[in-house]
Amino acid sequence: MRSFLCSLCTLTLSGLLLIQVSSYSSAQEMIAQASSKVSDLDSSAKNPLGRGDEGFVFRTGAGACFQQALSGRNGSGLIYERFVFNPGIRLDLEPGYDLYPWLRLGGEASFLYNSLDSVQYNNLILNGAGGFYQVPLMGTVRGTWPTEGPIRGHAVGGFGGVCDILTVGNEIARQVGRSSYYSYTWNYVCELGAGISFEVMLDMDLELDYKLLCTPIPNIAESGGGESSFNHALEVGLNWRF
Repeated sequence: MRSFLCSLCTLTLSGLLLIQVSSYSSAQEMIAQASSKVSDLDSSAKNPLGRGDEGFVFRTGAGACFQQALSGRNGSGLIYERFVFNPGIRLDLEPGYDLYPWLRLGGEASFLYNSLDSVQYNNLILNGAGGFYQVPLMGTVRGTWPTEGPIRGHAVGGFGGVCDILTVGNEIARQVGRSSYYSYTWNYVCELGAGISFEVMLDMDLELDYKLLCTPIPNIAESGGGESSFNHALEVGLNWRF
């Protein structure tokens, strides 16, 4: 009888021990699952659309640009010329690579066009056809403020060369004693900009940007070096991440 009771007690204690171990294992699994869910929720809150912050990107942009007047002296400094332009258009193509969530290196090719409003030739002011074409090719560096959520701010800088083409209608050229009025030159150029991006879907952002394109010493119409050229642009762009 005593042997039977001892066996029964042993079996009871073993069963309780097994139940306790099983409960402890289940509790550990539940805690691990809860921690994983909390981590996933935290990641989703920080990155709601699962965006990738490193890798290749491609940006396109289009908008309005405003060219400040170009002025300088021609004819050994005896002739003062000033070109005034109407608002125009700017188009951008920009491949790049995000080294970090906050740093991008890239290249930018753009096309800018502003039609001619008037030309001042010494004291003579003439109106007529013409335009100013700019095709800058630049290396760019972009910094992004790594905030949480879909909206982020950024700033960009660039440096390179620009092909400047200035055309003036024949009617103006004849009035200033020229058979034609055409300038094709390459100049150094730099750029500064800032904007915001909004993540509209996985791996694609909608962007709003302001860009200032500056040609420090433009050689326009063979004048040898006029006052610095400034072009202001407001753009809407799309940014794809791969």
